[in-house]
Formats: sequence, structure tokens, C-alpha cells
Amino acid sequence: EASYGTASLEYAVALVNLGNAYGSVGPGNAESQKQLLESAMAIVEHQSNGIPFEYFPMLQKMFQGLAHALHILGADSEVQIDMLLHCQRISEEAYGQTDPQSMVMLGDIYVRIGMLQYGRDLYLQALDIYVALYGPDYPQVVFLLMKIGVAHGKLGDFMQKRTILEEALRRALHVFGSEHTEVGLALANLGSASMDVGRRADAVCFWWRAYCILKGEEDRDAVTVGELLDEARDCEKAALGTWLLHSALCEKPMKAGLGGQLLRAALAG
Repeated sequence: EASYGTASLEYAVALVNLGNAYGSVGPGNAESQKQLLESAMAIVEHQSNGIPFEYFPMLQKMFQGLAHALHILGADSEVQIDMLLHCQRISEEAYGQTDPQSMVMLGDIYVRIGMLQYGRDLYLQALDIYVALYGPDYPQVVFLLMKIGVAHGKLGDFMQKRTILEEALRRALHVFGSEHTEVGLALANLGSASMDVGRRADAVCFWWRAYCILKGEEDRDAVTVGELLDEARDCEKAALGTWLLHSALCEKPMKAGLGGQLLRAALAG
């Protein structure tokens, strides 16, 4: 502000970085993120001589950050999609290729609104770009494999879901190591996939391993682990797994029904 003034692109860059820093802290800062990014957008819109090439990365971050903040704040999906399509056009104009991160975010929106196949196809296209640019061991490849696997499950292809999530687990172990949160999330999703194909004992084992990893990091309690599993990677049946594992750790009496059957299977195996 002191060096360039509040109408400069340099000041817009600072606003974008600060806004997205707020967004990275947690969903409670979404309104602050939105306000800072909208201030940056106002500066961009008043640049009468156009935007120099070197500021295109800032524009991408601005539109991606706005889409994220608008999602947290419950804005209409069409508004979020519009932000990300702006980002795509900037990437194509500047670099001659589609921005994979915007593609993933678009895929997330389409999956949320029920356009599952379109969302999955966007994930697959983004996966190809990331592998081509950075290789198969790039962390985003692991995250995308989990998203693709879950999307296959929502489309009813449970065997493909399990196959892809097994690959996600192998990559996560290689990239992050055996005790990393992403490995725990991959295991939780694989537990869900095992339940989908009727492999209940496998599901309990995967959930147990996931729970031990996730609980071990920062000494999380069972409730926190359950919230992490439910929210972070769309683990449809993770709440059941967390209940089972918490019951086992606390030595609570086994209850009747599916929960009891799964817990007995885990204890027997």
C-alpha cells in the first residue's frame, strides 16, 4: 500500500494472498476471504490498460479463492461455476492448457449438485494433466484418485470404486508414509468400498487402521476423528466405522445388529 497505492495490481496481489490465507485457516473466515478477494477484483476491473501476463497467476488464485469462499457461504452453484470458468479461460489464454485445479473444483461442484458422471470425467481429465506435468507421485494425484473412486461408487460401480481406492492407498503410502492423515483417509474410503461389495471384515480392518492413524495425529478424540472422516473425503459409511472402533477401544458391550456383527468379525479375525 505504501509503495504502490491501493489501486495498483501489486496491492491486488497482496489482497489475494491475504484473502486466500484467511480461507486456508478454516471455513469461519470465508466472509473475510470473500471481501478481500472482491476488493482485489474491483482493482482488476479498473485497469484500463489490461492485465500484464505476469499477473495471470494472481487472477487464477483470485477466482479459485472466490469460488471456494462462495461455496462455504452457500452461494448458488452457478456463481461458483462462473468464477472457475473465468479461471479456465485465463489459463487457456496464458498457457494454452486447462488449469487442473480449477477443473477439480468444477468437478466437486458438479458432484455436489448430482451431475456425477460429468464431475468424475473432470476429475479424470485433471488427473491426466497432473500426471503429465508432475508424474504419478504428485500428491494431488492421490487426492484425485480418492475423489474418482468415491464418484464411481456414487454412480453404482462399486468394484471400480474399490479398485481405484486400492490404487489411491498404494500411492498414498508411497508418497506420504504409513502414518500420514491422507493414508488414514484412503483407508477409511477403502473401508466404505469394502462394505459396498459385502466384504465386511475387510471394512472393519481398514477402518481400524484408519482410526489408529487419525487418532494418533495430534491425539484426536473419537468425535474429532469421526468429523474428519465424514467431511474430508466423502466417506459415506465412515461414521459407522468410527462408532465401531470407538466402541472397541472403550470396551463397550457389543450391540445387536450390523454393528455387533462387524465388531465380532473384527475380534475374530
